[in-house]
Amino acid sequence: MIMSKPNPLMNDELFQAWLTQTSDSIFLCSEIQGKWIMHTYNDPAKKWIERFFIHTKEGFECKDIQLEKACENAFKKEEKTSFSFALGEPQFGTLILTCNPLYSHEINQKVVLVIGKNEQNLVGASHASLLTYLTNTEDAVLVRDLSGLITFINTAFTNMFGWESDEVIGKKVYEINILPISLIEESTLINERSLQGESYSHVTTQRVRRNGELFDVSITYSYVTDLEGDVIGSMSVFRDMSEQKKIESLLRESEERYRKLIDLCPLPIFVHEDGLVQYVNDAAISLVGAKEESQLLGHSMYSFASKDHHDQIQKRSKDIHQKEEQDVVEYKIRTLDNKSKIIEAMVTSITIMDKRVNLVLLNDVTEKKQQEQALKESERRYRLIANNSYDLISIVSSEGIAKYISPSHERLLGYKDTELIGINAKERIHPNDCAHTQETLERLLKTKKQQRIEYRMFRKDGTAIWLESILKLFEEGEKSDVLIESRDITERVENEKMIRKLDKLSVVGQLAAGVAHEIRNPLTSIKGFLQLYQQNNQKSEDSHYWEIIFSELNRIEEIINEFMVLAKPQDVTFKSIRIKDLVSHTIVLFQSEAHLNNIEIDVIYINTENETIHVVENQLKQVFINILRNAIEAMRPNHGRIRIKVENCKNERIRFRFIDNGPGIPKDRLTHIGTPFYTTKEKGIGLGLTISQKIIHDHKGDFTIRSSYGRGTIIEVVLDVR
Repeated sequence: MIMSKPNPLMNDELFQAWLTQTSDSIFLCSEIQGKWIMHTYNDPAKKWIERFFIHTKEGFECKDIQLEKACENAFKKEEKTSFSFALGEPQFGTLILTCNPLYSHEINQKVVLVIGKNEQNLVGASHASLLTYLTNTEDAVLVRDLSGLITFINTAFTNMFGWESDEVIGKKVYEINILPISLIEESTLINERSLQGESYSHVTTQRVRRNGELFDVSITYSYVTDLEGDVIGSMSVFRDMSEQKKIESLLRESEERYRKLIDLCPLPIFVHEDGLVQYVNDAAISLVGAKEESQLLGHSMYSFASKDHHDQIQKRSKDIHQKEEQDVVEYKIRTLDNKSKIIEAMVTSITIMDKRVNLVLLNDVTEKKQQEQALKESERRYRLIANNSYDLISIVSSEGIAKYISPSHERLLGYKDTELIGINAKERIHPNDCAHTQETLERLLKTKKQQRIEYRMFRKDGTAIWLESILKLFEEGEKSDVLIESRDITERVENEKMIRKLDKLSVVGQLAAGVAHEIRNPLTSIKGFLQLYQQNNQKSEDSHYWEIIFSELNRIEEIINEFMVLAKPQDVTFKSIRIKDLVSHTIVLFQSEAHLNNIEIDVIYINTENETIHVVENQLKQVFINILRNAIEAMRPNHGRIRIKVENCKNERIRFRFIDNGPGIPKDRLTHIGTPFYTTKEKGIGLGLTISQKIIHDHKGDFTIRSSYGRGTIIEVVLDVR
């Protein structure tokens, strides 16, 4: 089965020419009953037959596993597969084998074309790529033999004309109707001359597609020779020119419109060659203060620009021929009527009458620049005011999204502007005030009238402050933004609360003074007569009742005394007392009660154990007693713990913190704590914390209560050392 010459399996002249002329090693293989058999090879492939194939009854069977797998992959996947192996000695290099799937019309089956290339001899690869080029070129290719029969068309021909290979091979051109009737004679003449050795390049004419559509083509005619140089056929290469013809037609129309457009364009346009003005429109004449175009034609483009820009303009004029697109550049010019203007220039290169010239499109931005400068100055002043204002200034969208945040936000709320811009402002508003603020924003957008609102906002550390805000709406086009000017009114709100509380205390004091006076005198008489009566009626069985009577009378006296504390200022004496003694003397009073109720009381001194404080001792003890009594009553009978922490604060102040792990105070009750006569205890009168707050206030101190329901309560008392 091995032959010295290729068998006639492939009769195509182009393939045969390539097969015999290429320096590459060529094998043609197919799969027969699961084995890969070689059909054809060329002379360079002889030296590799024994390396890759073994002679059997069926023919030359592939014995190299790597080649067999490569052929199988190319056959099944219908895609090119390559592998390589060393040729032994380093100087011989590497053999690269490429398996290409093909379809053979002669045997009506798929075959694999194996091309072997020596890595050191790739110069001859251009011969091997001829068939690949003809098959894959975008131009349509048609080959005819000497009798005019079509022997080859490529895929591009099928795509261009609509005819498949099996429909045209073996036929003549006029049989497939790709020639207009009027051009048959001309085409036949050119083909005959190409068979005589003549070539024609880029002949512009027309052809017909299979669907009858007439289109413009450019055709190159050439002859095909065999190895001896004899002409054996002709080849026609077609290029579809229909789109180009349309473009040329549109271009001519565009050129006409272009001239009119430039003449009427409101923007100044100059056309110059090497800096000399060749054309200007009316807008350009007006821009430079000329009266007619003769004042500009033939003059230098650079005469108007500042000398500082000459080098830059000349460089851009030269660069435009290499780089078609350039950025818009700003220049200063001096007009013929001696006015200074700022212009934006864009340059592009165009061809007019086979000459490359530069088209310069200008835009007078003098007024725009003046407005921008004025706007920048106005914005600078605005930002100067906004950035240095103590009040909070912000701009939000109609949905509440922050667009601008003044630096004062960081000073007051702890947030940087980058942490707030793009975030909805309602995320930082106290939940109880969200509905109110949303209603105010909606009212502003609806009425477009300025709105005022007071609400609470959270700081970054989680604490809330009171703000008073003025909301103003400003509109720009279809967009509506809201300017918000806010100031901290927390101190004012707290002062108002304190004033209301003091007003209540004043009323309670006045009431207490009258009630105490009216009750104390008759109470003294009742108590005296009961004591006389007891002396005369001392029956053992009645002793229990006497104890109850006098206990309740003593309780009434205690209430009257508490009323008197609220009713009028007491004669007090401030003195320095050791902090540890003050706290320990108070705790002693509750040790036994705390022990009975499984409650621990411990004290932590932080650099204050030997410190002294200037206070009214009995009053401060009364405050601590009220706090401890409330804590013990809240926790009993369950096990609990009270921790007293005493520490130094800034500015010579001492802080006493009473921390318990009791049930805590519900949120709805916490706001009422300290209000006269408000109590949650069965036998309480609601004056203990009211009196405690008054005592601390008289000491110029601070009294605060924090509690979380189910997690305990913290009462904090802060006093000056002196």
